[in-house]
Amino acid sequence: MVLKLCGFSIDGSDVFLTFQQNEFAISRNTHVLVNHLLDHIPSEWHTHLDNITNDELNALPFGYIKDEWPASLKTFIQTIESLKSERSIPNAAVHGLNLPQDFFKGLSVKKRHEIIRLAPVIHTKCSEHNISVIIDIGAGLGYLPQLLFEKYGYNVLAIEADATKVETAIKRQHLLYNSSLNHVKYVQHFVDEESAEFLQNTLAQLTMIDSSSSVCLVGLHACADLTVTLLRLFSNMIGVHQALVMPCCYHRLRRVPGDTIIELFANFPVSNSLRKLYDSVDGGKFLTSAFLRLACQNTAAKWRGMSPEDHTRHSTAAMRRAILQKVTEEVGYHLSRTKRKTHGSSEHDDFNVYLDRLTLTHHLTDPKQPDQLQLITLETFRSKMQNAWKCYEKDCRLLEVFSAFQTSIQSICENVVLLDRVQMVKELGYACCTRQVTDDCISPRCYAIIANK
Repeated sequence: MVLKLCGFSIDGSDVFLTFQQNEFAISRNTHVLVNHLLDHIPSEWHTHLDNITNDELNALPFGYIKDEWPASLKTFIQTIESLKSERSIPNAAVHGLNLPQDFFKGLSVKKRHEIIRLAPVIHTKCSEHNISVIIDIGAGLGYLPQLLFEKYGYNVLAIEADATKVETAIKRQHLLYNSSLNHVKYVQHFVDEESAEFLQNTLAQLTMIDSSSSVCLVGLHACADLTVTLLRLFSNMIGVHQALVMPCCYHRLRRVPGDTIIELFANFPVSNSLRKLYDSVDGGKFLTSAFLRLACQNTAAKWRGMSPEDHTRHSTAAMRRAILQKVTEEVGYHLSRTKRKTHGSSEHDDFNVYLDRLTLTHHLTDPKQPDQLQLITLETFRSKMQNAWKCYEKDCRLLEVFSAFQTSIQSICENVVLLDRVQMVKELGYACCTRQVTDDCISPRCYAIIANK
């Protein structure tokens, strides 16, 4: 079954078959030792992959092969490459902004990049359909709504679930953007698929908006199930003629309760086309949360320029995390992260220093006593961790090759998820496509799903 997505197509059958045959490559990298994933890399590949240069390692996710490599390795890489699509060049940023000096104060480089890339795309698409009103779902502190008014003059209904953020956004508006008080309205509301009536009633109560105005529904960082929710609201709401949604956090999609062996999700697949194929191959057995997690990892863009030191740092951190998972499961505990953040560890850190850091960032839970948290200070636990590091430190390079394979597959996984959402909208009878908005080196979830009535 061939599905098309804004200028490219994939054969869903080929993709799913490849995933089935190489399930090890879409497994969680934190479980690489628990699930013996490195053992799935054929021994005949090892001699060649153990000796590749840094430039060759950097090129591996982009289809690099050498003539002397085994046929099976070359076939694996060529198969992956055949399932990929070219990423488009994102649009230019907003130029000539006449905004208050403190407009971007408090924004990270990533968030600023996303907003100044997304705003002109919204404006271009709204201009094509004579849209003057925007509903921004997940408006946060109001940076995007304010930019859409200040630069383009849109009336914006800014919806945010967090009451504290709404309060802060309103304070910022009064302090910095007095001219927008009658044009940008902040409302606290948790959006779900029953929100259509609330949103339409709220719009109707705003004197700034004419009842005949066309509306665009926008969502930057539409996490997990929210993307599907917004696309369904677009379909159901009268007067909403466009949706522009940037999905993220696929691994947080809501699971269907029940079967603990096969993972089933409420909103994947959501299209009839992909669901039919998914069911025909028992997709729940291999299109798991690990697949969704890989779909929302970093793209290959950053991998291309990594130095030898970058790869050492990355592989060391990955191996240490894999060891932590392995030892935790061996002793019968569950592993959880704390909310506390520390400075990142270094590959030059002594392993004991790494263990000391773990006491600040993770804790253990005994499944028999889930209410009692255990700090990672138990001497037996530390001893097992140290022994495991001595055993597996030598495999860091092979783990980095495994990471290169996963990096190569990442875009295919994400395309499957995007295709599913686009196909759902098309099955509802509306035009839909994707467009790359951000630079994926800065903001990896770089695609917007754009739907029109």
